[in-house]
Amino acid sequence: MGKNHLHKDVIDGLKFWQALKYFTISDLRARYKRSILGPIWVVLSLGSGSVGIGILWSFLWGAPLHEMLPSITLGFLVWAFISSSITEGSNCFTVNAETLQNVKLPLSFFPMLSFTKALVNFAHSLLIVIAILFIYPPEISLVQLMFPVGVIIAIIDLYLIVYLCGFVSTRFRDLQPLIASVIPLLFFLSPVLFKLKQAPELTWVMLLNPLTYLITIIRDPILGVLPEWYIYAGSIAIGAIAYALLRLLVNKKYNNFIFWV
Repeated sequence: MGKNHLHKDVIDGLKFWQALKYFTISDLRARYKRSILGPIWVVLSLGSGSVGIGILWSFLWGAPLHEMLPSITLGFLVWAFISSSITEGSNCFTVNAETLQNVKLPLSFFPMLSFTKALVNFAHSLLIVIAILFIYPPEISLVQLMFPVGVIIAIIDLYLIVYLCGFVSTRFRDLQPLIASVIPLLFFLSPVLFKLKQAPELTWVMLLNPLTYLITIIRDPILGVLPEWYIYAGSIAIGAIAYALLRLLVNKKYNNFIFWV
């Protein structure tokens, strides 16, 4: 495959979009078999938790409910999407070891499959976003147009991170439990329960957390707040670094990967 293992692998993986669709739908059907509400349970679970935290935090901070509730609810939903993508995606190859050994599929297919499942759950949670924005509508402006831009950047970054973590954790099995242990800590160093401007003394610490950038570029535009330029620059840098590391690893270790599974 020459020097472009990663590029060809991703392109080949995209060709299996029908299989990706089939496995994603099958997983949803199996998960909610004989359930009346099905995926709506995801919405209710995330919604009750995020709204409850939003109401509690508005009282603790002494801030107006119409300001805190949308911000915390959206932040919590985005956090759930990002954290589940990385945590579950870090073992995307090991949980599919049998398939990897018996079916010839591009490596990129498995992080795609894991990430697509998280993306579907996030799509369901957008019902909560619609409900919150209906109750507490933000000021409409051109800033909202940056929401799809932020989502696209975050999706690219997260897919690269999931692929990278999954690839490395297949060789070093301690990485997956390490990620599962670190993610909860990053929750308190992310602007989920508050905004960066509410804790200026901790801003530099949170800016060291890569998840801060992904949360901000998705949440803030919905609320009519344009993230600073360095937030977008940091988000792009995260993707560039993840891509460079992933390409290096895949190009060097692609042929050895099957022996790690």
